[in-house]
Amino acid sequence: MRIVALAILLVSVVPAAAGRAGGGVSSPDPAESRVHRVDLAGNQFLPRRLEIVVGDAVEFVNGMGGPHNAAFWPDSLPAGARDPLARVLPDTIAPLIGPLLFEPDQRWTVTFAGVPPGRYPYYCLPHVVGGMVGEIEVRSEKGEARSSR
Repeated sequence: MRIVALAILLVSVVPAAAGRAGGGVSSPDPAESRVHRVDLAGNQFLPRRLEIVVGDAVEFVNGMGGPHNAAFWPDSLPAGARDPLARVLPDTIAPLIGPLLFEPDQRWTVTFAGVPPGRYPYYCLPHVVGGMVGEIEVRSEKGEARSSR
């Protein structure tokens, strides 16, 4: 419990502008990209694993039991992915750490444009100790990206 409290304290004192420099969201071509929804509810990500194509967006939607967020482990990203991912994460509170979502239906959308294909494991900073983790598999080829629970 101390780890979670410390993590929440750390996040609350990090300036909100940290990680925003050079950040932003690339606009995908609507004809070629999709938006995938991940619900943050009951201290889990639903779906827990998601397959997308480069250029697709993932919308993290807060449910009950927040605050929740999505944060990426820098040492678990595909080779060369850290900087491109950091550039497409909007409104981060620290490098590779998305904002805390407090309100039900609050959303954070990330467009995975310009990132290398591979596995992008992530976690909820306040609830990682309880196992709130997920993974996005980014593929380069067009085709049917899917989600699985």
